[in-house]
Amino acid sequence: MNNIKRPLVSIITPVYNGEKYIAETIESVLAQNYENIEYIIIDDGSSDNSLTIVEKYSEKISVFSQKNQGEAAAVNKGFNHSNGDYICVVNADDPIYPKLISRATYQLESDDNLVAVYPDWHYIDEKGNIIRTNQCKEYDFRVMLEQHICIPGPGTVFKKSALKNENLRDLRYKHVTDFDLWLRLGLQGNMKRIPEVLATWRDHAEGSTSSGRNASIASEQITLIENFFARPDIQSEFYKYKAQSLSMAYYYAAAFVVETHNIPARRYLLKSFMLKFFWPKYFYSSQKRSWKLIAFIIGLPLSKALYKKYAGEKS
Repeated sequence: MNNIKRPLVSIITPVYNGEKYIAETIESVLAQNYENIEYIIIDDGSSDNSLTIVEKYSEKISVFSQKNQGEAAAVNKGFNHSNGDYICVVNADDPIYPKLISRATYQLESDDNLVAVYPDWHYIDEKGNIIRTNQCKEYDFRVMLEQHICIPGPGTVFKKSALKNENLRDLRYKHVTDFDLWLRLGLQGNMKRIPEVLATWRDHAEGSTSSGRNASIASEQITLIENFFARPDIQSEFYKYKAQSLSMAYYYAAAFVVETHNIPARRYLLKSFMLKFFWPKYFYSSQKRSWKLIAFIIGLPLSKALYKKYAGEKS
C-alpha cells in the first residue's frame, strides 16, 4: 500500500444566509475520497441559521465568524487561515462531487508547470436537479484574455504559492473576483482542464441578477482589464492583446446593461468599436448577445422583431 502523505488541500467556503444549502455543501466536502483536507468556513455575519448549522460540524471543520463584509473579505479571511499547498473555494450553495480533490491533486502533482486545474461541472437547480452539463473550454490564456472568457469555473484547485503573497480576492471588485484570480494565476503558469464533471453551480432565486447588479458588473468588466494591464509584473508579450481585451470588456459591459436601456450601454459599445477600429474581433462569438446589441443600437421596432425571430430562443 502506498503510504506517501498527500499534499494538504485547504477548502474555503464563505457563507452568508445560506441555511438552505450549506449542510449539503459541507457533506459534499466531507465525502471527498481524499483524506488530507482542511475545511474552513467563514460565516459572513449571517442573520439566519447558517452559523448554527455550520457549528454542528465544528469537530471536522474550522469555523470563523465576522461581521458582514462581503464574499471577497470572507474568502480572504479563510485564505489567511489556510495551511494547504493547494486551495479550492467552494460556494455555500454549490456542492462538489467526491473525486474532485483527488483528481485535482493528482494532476497538480504530475506537472510542476501547472498552477491550477479545473473540472467540468453541472448547472443545477434549487433542488439539486441537473439542468445541463457545462463542458469547459481547454485552457488558453490568450483566449481568456482576448475574448474576456472566464474559462475555469466551480471546482478549480490552485497552488497557494502561485499567488505570491497577494490576497486570493481583490477587494476592489465584487462581481469579477474569480476572473481576476484566473488572470493573475495565468501570469504565473499554465492551467489544465480535467475532462470530468466534478463540481456544480446552482441557479436559485436568491442569486438572481438584478438590473442594478448588472450595471455594477458592467463597470467592473472594464476596470478589471485596465487594472490587469497596469500590473508591474505583466509580461511585455501580453501588451499586444490589450486593445482587443479592452474592446471585449466594453462589449460585455454593454451586453450586461443593454436591456436596462441606460445611456452607458451605448457608450460602452461605441468604445468597444473604437478600440478595434469599429469592429471587435469576436463580436459574433455569441449570436444572441450580438443580436441584442444590434437591436439596441438601431432602436427600431423592426430590429426588435428580427431579434425575437432569429435570436430570442437561442442560447
